[in-house]
Amino acid sequence: MGILKKIENHAIVKKLSDTAFFRDTLNGSTLSILVSYIAICIVFSIMSPNFFRMGNFQSIGLAAAVTGIMAAGVTVPMLMAGLDLSQHAVAALTTVITAKLVVEQNVPMAAAIPMVLMVGILFGMFNGLLIAVFRIPPMIATMGSQYIVRGICYGLTSSRAMIFQHDLLRWIGRGRILGIPNSMLIMILVFLILSYVLNMTTYGRKVYSVGSNMHASFLAGISPVAIQMVAYAIAGLSSAIGGIVIVSQVGAAVPNAGVGSEMEIIAAVFLGGVATTGGRGSLFGTLLGVLVICTINNGLILIGVKSFWTTLVRGLVILIAVYIDSIRKHREESGK
Repeated sequence: MGILKKIENHAIVKKLSDTAFFRDTLNGSTLSILVSYIAICIVFSIMSPNFFRMGNFQSIGLAAAVTGIMAAGVTVPMLMAGLDLSQHAVAALTTVITAKLVVEQNVPMAAAIPMVLMVGILFGMFNGLLIAVFRIPPMIATMGSQYIVRGICYGLTSSRAMIFQHDLLRWIGRGRILGIPNSMLIMILVFLILSYVLNMTTYGRKVYSVGSNMHASFLAGISPVAIQMVAYAIAGLSSAIGGIVIVSQVGAAVPNAGVGSEMEIIAAVFLGGVATTGGRGSLFGTLLGVLVICTINNGLILIGVKSFWTTLVRGLVILIAVYIDSIRKHREESGK
């Protein structure tokens, strides 16, 4: 952690952080993550001659697409000290419903996609209802909804994958525009849209306000319940988009997609600088957090590390992410 502190206190970093752009997007903590990511890339490029190649970076991008899409969506409620552990389950349900609609009900894909996106929004609003209206803690509420959604997935498929292909899905999962995989472009588009929402709209300002002080926001005329409901709807929508990307990449509806990876998304958001207490963070930081985790996974595979050690490293990354946030919080409180 001392290295990160030195990076943040470096004269160049401080000077850059004083500009308006860097204050809003590349603050000191985000810059430290960016520098750390560059260092990770350098280390893996030294350890593996296959790392620093365009094809490998495209592989990282493809692996990051689903995680990035869902991490972008869950950043919104997490800016208000929320959480969503049901995202992978909702994504899996999206793959299942897509297959059921297209294969068994002969629904055109152009109609099936909006329908499954609406399913994601509805489950997101269900989470928002539990958390904002019934005041159930986010971890408990979304953990419960995760099991509910998984149960639906297994019930609809008898716990078996459903293989199916479609030209539109094939284009989404395997097509390219100007050499860039479409799934990566979808992730970038999601980040750009949500960045605009958070930074350029009234709703985005209200998200940060509620995250910083919910009671004061209520006294100022902001409805925290409405803001949270929309935030969880956004998280649900991003889960559904991630599910469409999954089924397009895999070519099958997978009821157990993402099992065991629920915390990877949360870790990426925390690692990117979103505070556990809300009110602070950016989507650019989230993107960096996603890239750090996916690059570490990729690099460990390239240098021949066994899969179980990769899982151990994921656990360490989660702990480091939360520890870094606690350090930032302590430093901010000390500076007051």
